[in-house]
Amino acid sequence: MKVLLVDDDPVVRFLVGEYLTTKGHDVQIKNDGASALEAIASHQSNPDVVILDYMMPGMTGAEVLRDLRKTNALIPVVMLSADKENFNADTALANVTLEKPFALDALEETLFRVAGR
Repeated sequence: MKVLLVDDDPVVRFLVGEYLTTKGHDVQIKNDGASALEAIASHQSNPDVVILDYMMPGMTGAEVLRDLRKTNALIPVVMLSADKENFNADTALANVTLEKPFALDALEETLFRVAGR
């Protein structure tokens, strides 16, 4: 499965990216929302699912998600946040929200579920 991982935390990017890659997924990693949106718009990235952090500098995950839904309403999105309080109307456009920390195998199961696989 092609996964676009968008998170400003290098530890999360490394751990999640490595785990999913070892499980056979094609993972593209971006450290901010603007570069993720640009990659999708330019067809540099054509993900089956997007993993999107809620709290990022610059564009928040909610802002990225709103922009993404304007042009790519069908791409499944898993929103991540370390603060359960963030799971509100801002994250309603996501297919699923997961609270950090999470088990990596649970994340992979979620990806399969939202991608319909």
